[in-house]
Amino acid sequence: MEPVFRRRAALRGAAVLAAGAAVPVGAAAADEFPELTWRATAPGASPPPFRMRLISGIPAVAGYGTVVTLGPVILQAISHPAFPLLLRDTGYSSLTATVTGAVVVTDARGLSGRVPVTIDFPRVTMPTVATATVLTGTATLTGSPQLPAVRNPGRMTIKVEPGAKGAVTVFKDNGASNSFSSTLTLYPPTQNPLVATIEVR
Repeated sequence: MEPVFRRRAALRGAAVLAAGAAVPVGAAAADEFPELTWRATAPGASPPPFRMRLISGIPAVAGYGTVVTLGPVILQAISHPAFPLLLRDTGYSSLTATVTGAVVVTDARGLSGRVPVTIDFPRVTMPTVATATVLTGTATLTGSPQLPAVRNPGRMTIKVEPGAKGAVTVFKDNGASNSFSSTLTLYPPTQNPLVATIEVR
């Protein structure tokens, strides 16, 4: 069943970051979503920070008392230009990653709920030159929390928690691979964690 916004379940629908039908008219454009900078750990290395932003899947406006389809929620992770060569210097040429974290959805009355989210990034081959590299992923809900319903129209916010976990697999050209865990943190931690807003009307 597709996640939806309803009159008494708008907050729950907003939080369900799951794949669904096409984004409805009125969805926010890519440049309307803020970028956040993250730092990730790796065994024996200190990768430079990378940027992440939402691209699509969260509408700018939700009609009060109507049904609005949400998703798919698409994100981009943009590497530091030095990262591709740093990875290749270790003998690996491509990677795939899964990030698990959470967002906090708050309605116009201040009622909020925490929603676990998983982001899957398909395998991407790193370029052979120093350049920013984009990984495009899809965010999905990983739990079924009971969240407070929106009973009044107004501005709904979606904020990311400042820490997340990553499961990364790196590959060599000959097919050999290595998997490891990573910790992700907002860098610097003073960034505004807001990633999207929805106006419930």
